[in-house]
Amino acid sequence: YFSDPWGSSGERPIGAFYRAFPDGRLEQLDRGLAFPNGVAINADETAVFLAETRPNTIWRYELRRDGSVGPRTEFARLGGVPGPDGMAFDADGLLYVAHHGEGRVDVIDPNGREVDHIPVPGRQVTNVAFGGPDFDVLTITEVETASVYRRKLGVKGQRLFGGLHHR
Repeated sequence: YFSDPWGSSGERPIGAFYRAFPDGRLEQLDRGLAFPNGVAINADETAVFLAETRPNTIWRYELRRDGSVGPRTEFARLGGVPGPDGMAFDADGLLYVAHHGEGRVDVIDPNGREVDHIPVPGRQVTNVAFGGPDFDVLTITEVETASVYRRKLGVKGQRLFGGLHHR
């Protein structure tokens, strides 16, 4: 699953969301998006989440056993501007969202509510990922300061790709 924001904006919503197959085929899952960005799958692989930066929204798509998706539903609408970028789940199901333009990482609970913010120097936060020896360090990229920041959280990140087709 990946997004294609190239050339899209609030005034020109031409971005799209795709599924790639091992044989090279592509399936367009959604279109008409105003700068689609980060993609994350929840731990039980029942939903895939897509950040759409310009409307400041995170969409949820039901993830079916065969990898196809249901229609999008609004999962969260963030405060501030312009909106969400890269995302990663922790092992407890919280979603960490790079909030481009606000200088922070927003923490969203499984019900779509903002429950915390992690401040970051500079305003152009672009991505987040878990790592470190105990997998409890959130790595944050930020463009304005051209830096990578690390924050030990004390909660482990969700392990990536559990094998969607092997449930």
